[in-house]
Amino acid sequence: MQGENFSSSPLSRTIPRRRLSKRSSRGSAMGNSVLISSLSPEDTISGKFALRSCELREYSRGQYIQMDIADRSGHITASYWLEDAREVYNSIKDSEIVQLSGRIGTYRGKPTVTVEYISPVKQGEYDPEDIVPSTKFSREKLWQRVIEMSSSVENTYLRTLLLNIFSEENKQDILTAPAGKRWHHAFIGGLVEHSLAVASICDYIAKLHSLDRDLLVAGALLHDIGKLEELKVTSFIDYSTRGRLLGHIILGINLVSREIEKIEDFPDETKFKLLHLIASHQGTQEQGSAVPPMTKEAFVLHFVDEIDSKLNALSHIEGKNRGKDWSKYIKLLNRFIYLK
Repeated sequence: MQGENFSSSPLSRTIPRRRLSKRSSRGSAMGNSVLISSLSPEDTISGKFALRSCELREYSRGQYIQMDIADRSGHITASYWLEDAREVYNSIKDSEIVQLSGRIGTYRGKPTVTVEYISPVKQGEYDPEDIVPSTKFSREKLWQRVIEMSSSVENTYLRTLLLNIFSEENKQDILTAPAGKRWHHAFIGGLVEHSLAVASICDYIAKLHSLDRDLLVAGALLHDIGKLEELKVTSFIDYSTRGRLLGHIILGINLVSREIEKIEDFPDETKFKLLHLIASHQGTQEQGSAVPPMTKEAFVLHFVDEIDSKLNALSHIEGKNRGKDWSKYIKLLNRFIYLK
């Protein structure tokens, strides 16, 4: 986290650069022989992987390294049993990414990697998109839809604001941003996928209930925009320093307010209604909102945000428990989930 820029500056310089490749495909740029999710016993494995955990352990004949490694498809346990285990452990213990090769076996019915070679990988020598999961949708098509929805807003001030934020200059940062660390849309492209889903549902409800469609769609597209600064992507998704200190609601309000100031004669009434949508979208203050929803549009945005985020999280839970009748106990929901 050291070296982060806290200076107040235009939008294009306040969004932390993610330094990800601009490719839209999901092919590997680092030459991994196979994705973890497709491994079978006796397969060989070779490539760069996130080192999620690393521990030097004792056994009857000396020491070995117990690890958990991951790529964008999943994770697997790995062990290094050679005589130089301590020396190798000291060289990799502080690394986020390692280069390794080995063979797949099973232990107690679960796949595991017997590592034959492993070494640390420096920052900048890997592509985070090979390590961190990405949206299953085409990011170019998601971006096209964002521009279409922004352009459909009839209110000149709101439309100008949206198109200024969703500019070509900010495109790469927005398309690579996650919407969460673990719970929902915790993957590259998660922010734009989630924001579009929320905006599409809000668009329908606004017409159905004669709400301020322009305001609601703008608020939906921008409600989580502070996550551009709150979250960062390296070998995993984590909070930035400013994200931990301020949170995405305050960061989002600040970002949108700065952009509003650049638009001449932007109406105060529209400004505060829009900022209220961002401030209140998580519901109660106990849930993290600065204030509770106080307009019809704010109520809609909060509940639609809840629907999309929880359904995405439940889909993830379902994927991790495929073939089972019930999930494990979900602490965030205080319940089990029936999966059949």
